[in-house]
Amino acid sequence: MASPRYCGRPLGAGDSCTYLRMKGKQRCVWHWLLAQPSDVQADYAWKRYMPHVGGTFVARVPSTEWPPGERWCSGCQEFVPLFYTSGSRCKAHTSVAAHSARVESVYGITGAQYAELLAWQRGVCYICQRRPGKKRLAVDHDHTTGEVRGLLCASNEHGCNRGVVAILESAHDGGVAAAKRALNYLVNPPTRQMAEGVPPVEPRARPAPVRAGLVGGPPDPSDPAPF
Repeated sequence: MASPRYCGRPLGAGDSCTYLRMKGKQRCVWHWLLAQPSDVQADYAWKRYMPHVGGTFVARVPSTEWPPGERWCSGCQEFVPLFYTSGSRCKAHTSVAAHSARVESVYGITGAQYAELLAWQRGVCYICQRRPGKKRLAVDHDHTTGEVRGLLCASNEHGCNRGVVAILESAHDGGVAAAKRALNYLVNPPTRQMAEGVPPVEPRARPAPVRAGLVGGPPDPSDPAPF
């Protein structure tokens, strides 16, 4: 019988990670998550929380009861590694909370509304149909009326939020199709279509996973199990 394969990533002070490696990877799920986009991390946080739905909510656990190298995350309702925490919660829950507060303050929509719109757009930019990278999709709005129109690539990602023309020239399904979507986006924004009951965006041949944060729909079953 093969011996367990541990992550072994350095943790400082001469310590190394003792969590088991993910199947087919050279690191544990926690170190793998550290390198993933925010939406992927949010999906895994959602999966961690799901088994606890309906149970007793525990806001805090005394530090004297934390396992070595871990702390309690009230969002996950589980203990998580210290190196995957930010403040009093895991990095994913801290990030989602900060993002939700920002979009509500700047654009007037809640984190739940952002997640609902993200799910309706199948987790991709409405114009170029690409998944976000390190940055979440940006909230695009009409600067005159303040109306939120939809979610587009952040300006420092693929750039649909600012450099739409350049993206039209390199869209995966050709400039004409992307241009039609761009025109439709301005004339009849995703938020209006969704409110009017228009069916969700038709997915590509291989649909992009729905990245609905911690408040959207169920996790994508095609994703590898985290544990």
